Amino acid sequence: MFRGQPLGWRKREFCLLPLFSTFPGGAPGLGLLMLRMVVGLSAIIHGLNSIGSAASIIGIAEMASGALLVIGLLTPVAGMVVAAGAAAVALADAGWTNVSLVVLAAAVVLLGPGAISVDSRLFGRKTIIIPRRR
Repeated sequence: MFRGQPLGWRKREFCLLPLFSTFPGGAPGLGLLMLRMVVGLSAIIHGLNSIGSAASIIGIAEMASGALLVIGLLTPVAGMVVAAGAAAVALADAGWTNVSLVVLAAAVVLLGPGAISVDSRLFGRKTIIIPRRR
């Protein structure tokens, strides 16, 4: 790394930072699907439980984000919304189930959607061919 330059810059090159970490297939992809399903369905149930209370907007946001997690669309954004909503309820309620939902949603954000998701179909692995310089 060169001094005085931002992280990722080298001479005249720069690194592209993807929105999603990876799209693993096989057993890791199945594991990410199961993790997304558990977090998404928990967020939907959590949102349904908080609809009648004062946090009904948070509940609606959690239900919508949970549905996005289940299908695997905009996974990092949906995971952050679920984590923020569960953290807000956890601060007010101090329940361990809310804390575990925050941690699981953060894990989904950091790991990515996996190969079995809508994100994988839209933004998945692509082949980039860089022509040689003459």
